[in-house]
Amino acid sequence: MRHHRSGSSRPRGGFGTVLALVATLFLVVGCEADTTGADDPGPPTTDNGAGADSATPDPAKQEQQHPTRAGRTALFDRSGMIRSDLEVLDEVSGRCEASLLSPENEQARRCFTNETSLAMDPCFVPENPAPELLPDPGTGTESVTDQTVRDNPVETVAVCLRDPAAEGAVKVNVRDDDPSGVVDDVVDPWWFVVLADGTRCVKVLGVDDLREDLHLSYRCDDGFLHGLVDEDKRIWTIHHRKAGSDELNLAWVRSAWA
Repeated sequence: MRHHRSGSSRPRGGFGTVLALVATLFLVVGCEADTTGADDPGPPTTDNGAGADSATPDPAKQEQQHPTRAGRTALFDRSGMIRSDLEVLDEVSGRCEASLLSPENEQARRCFTNETSLAMDPCFVPENPAPELLPDPGTGTESVTDQTVRDNPVETVAVCLRDPAAEGAVKVNVRDDDPSGVVDDVVDPWWFVVLADGTRCVKVLGVDDLREDLHLSYRCDDGFLHGLVDEDKRIWTIHHRKAGSDELNLAWVRSAWA
């Protein structure tokens, strides 16, 4: 149960693609959000909040706008296959645990691959992976012994991406999936938010940067967000600090992804 919160056709890449993707996009201390796909429809839920025309809300006008749209990242179809519109850029293997960036989503993971020493977060697993999605025993790109492969068959697959609107992702053949660290009491479940002006922001953790007693919580393609998303009204808000500025301004949240 979550407590209420208030705000106080490209070629297949090689191993270098994985390194670049992991190094720049999945460090748990944050990443630079991608501005491509800024017109994505938002999470697969109800009303889209794209009607707001300013990143500095006027409380008197909030009820005239569409409410914030929030939902969970969905990368698989009903059969357990990866969505047909999502291109798998690379395929690696590894182990996964509960996500730190999207802790409320039971299908979200933080994965560690055999090919790199860095973590990818968030990644997402299907509730029931399609059999044809799983590789035959002993296949894959992992640098492990044959005995290890036989003893650790692929349990599921995870798909890792940098932005809900991204067209490409990394597929992880997961040989050890342990989501037991998922917590029931989550303060901030949203790993990605889009502001009313199109600014795209990804959650960061462990950054020591207080502004007006509000911690740095998201890194954006234009600046940063501080504090928690305020969900008190139909249109959610959060404090936005644009690049090169020390000033915090209240901004509308168009959509939020868990």
